[in-house]
Amino acid sequence: MVLQDGRLSPVLRPPLQAGRGEILVKVRACGVCRTDLPLLDGDLPLGGPIVPGHEVVGEAAGLGDGVDDSSLGSGSASSFRSPCAPCVRAQPWSAAGST
Repeated sequence: MVLQDGRLSPVLRPPLQAGRGEILVKVRACGVCRTDLPLLDGDLPLGGPIVPGHEVVGEAAGLGDGVDDSSLGSGSASSFRSPCAPCVRAQPWSAAGST
């Protein structure tokens, strides 16, 4: 699901491949939590389409070069978020203002 212009819409993408040193995780469940609600309500405009939800559970479905094949089929749980602009710029939050 992708959020764009205040609407959630399904989007089909081509299958991904794991890059060198990466494990491709097939997501079985994704949680949309309280911190995603301001995005849905339009109170936290980020611009462009985004994929809400950042807490995923899945299994290792593909392995890139250099990854031990014993992890294929293993379970995985992850929580990830894209860094905010101040974090990308290595700027302290207190100096970030409304960014």
